[in-house]
Amino acid sequence: MSACEIIGNTGAEERLTAPTHKHESRSTSDMKPLELSWIDVSLLMCLWGLVLVCSVISLGVAAPTVFLLIATILIVRNPSNGLLILLLIFYAPAITVGLPNIFTVTASLVLVRTVLMNPASLAGLLLRPSRVLLWAGVFVLFVTIQTMFSDNIMLALTYYKKYLEGIVLLGILSVSIRSSDDLRRVLSWWAIVAGLATLVKAIHIYMGDDTVLYRTMEKMFANDAFDLEHRIHIRHGGETGRRFLLPGEEPNYTSAGLAFPFAMALAFYRNSRGSSKIFWTVIAGLTAVACVGTYSRSGFLVIALIGGLYLLRGNLAQAVVPLGLLGGVFIAAVTLIPSLHKRIFGIGGAVQEGATGRFDLWQQAIDMWLESPVFGSGMSSFYDRYHGAVHNSYLQVLAETGLVGFLLYLMVIVTAVRIGQRLHAGVPHACDSREIELSAMTRAGLIGFCFMISTVTYQDVKLFWLALGMYAAMFTVSRHATADQPPPIVSHHRIIGEA
Repeated sequence: MSACEIIGNTGAEERLTAPTHKHESRSTSDMKPLELSWIDVSLLMCLWGLVLVCSVISLGVAAPTVFLLIATILIVRNPSNGLLILLLIFYAPAITVGLPNIFTVTASLVLVRTVLMNPASLAGLLLRPSRVLLWAGVFVLFVTIQTMFSDNIMLALTYYKKYLEGIVLLGILSVSIRSSDDLRRVLSWWAIVAGLATLVKAIHIYMGDDTVLYRTMEKMFANDAFDLEHRIHIRHGGETGRRFLLPGEEPNYTSAGLAFPFAMALAFYRNSRGSSKIFWTVIAGLTAVACVGTYSRSGFLVIALIGGLYLLRGNLAQAVVPLGLLGGVFIAAVTLIPSLHKRIFGIGGAVQEGATGRFDLWQQAIDMWLESPVFGSGMSSFYDRYHGAVHNSYLQVLAETGLVGFLLYLMVIVTAVRIGQRLHAGVPHACDSREIELSAMTRAGLIGFCFMISTVTYQDVKLFWLALGMYAAMFTVSRHATADQPPPIVSHHRIIGEA
């Protein structure tokens, strides 16, 4: 099976679709899903290869030129390719490509393409935004006011920019996803690039400090309290271990970004057949290895949590193979790597000791919130006072933006979950029987994500808000796909069209 078949047709089998009728309120061209052809897959892999090469050796001015050219071609062909490119740069070391503000450039290309070739979708976004985007926008508007009156406005702007980029990503999702097929392609690519990131990390660990990325990060952290070597190595119980990270990566942030694609890989494994099952087993394994290799205790727990939720979905025979292989790899890793063994089995002791200082930070955040409970102490105020982060996203938002900002932040999460949950409440809106399974594992990934950000300050909300938007969009695109179709014709034994 080819790569474009895996990405483009994942979950497309066994649809419970109604017979098509001539009397449709929308044209066939409007209803036709965007296809990710072999050209798109080839260009995406070329882009990934370019980023990998640039992280090892310098290609000079040719690198940003080629990156921009390929990205432009992909986005002109299909605006949803912009999401795929953005996911790629989240999991690959794109900083060494040499293109300034690579996120902004890519997002701008998508918006320009939309304005020029499909202005109606942009107008619809502005006039009738999704409820997830609407609540996120209200939260960011409130944060804007907070930032304007911050005591340290330059630091506050760095945090504000991350929330603003989250809004942009939700907007791109709204204008570029038109069908369930589009949604599956983005989710499958998300899982794939997260798995491929493990290979990139293995290459950099093998090459050591003889890479462009290492030298770039070494300069960046030269004056930091923790230099680069202290960030990529860990000492625990008298044993020193090498974290499975790219130079400059933060272990807790990295493991948080791997929880959701791990759940997606398991979902696509269950929805696939034949050789595709082997492919998704490998992707799930690579993602789990990368998460455990960060030495993040929260990462260990969230992988176990998602695996447990996967087992609860039923069909234990299907679940045994991928989880059994992952369990075998895990046992081998903790047996052969002493520092990893001590790190994992030291979780209980860490909780007794106050989660390595987190409980003290959480208490400080609560104390700060009580000083200004309604509107908070202002963006970046916790860092200004304690020279560090809360290590809990919810408490960080509560302390800095008060009860008003905290409730708005929760509304983004609650709104997405409530909309996505409708797909489980009733199958009539699901034009694909396997959307239910994919939606369930998306929810499992979100549960893992929500747990992870309770142990780390995750103010770079782009991936988290994108996952929320994806979950809500599953119901939205499924409802729109069936809006112009009559209900399925039910016989005494089966639904017409069921495999």
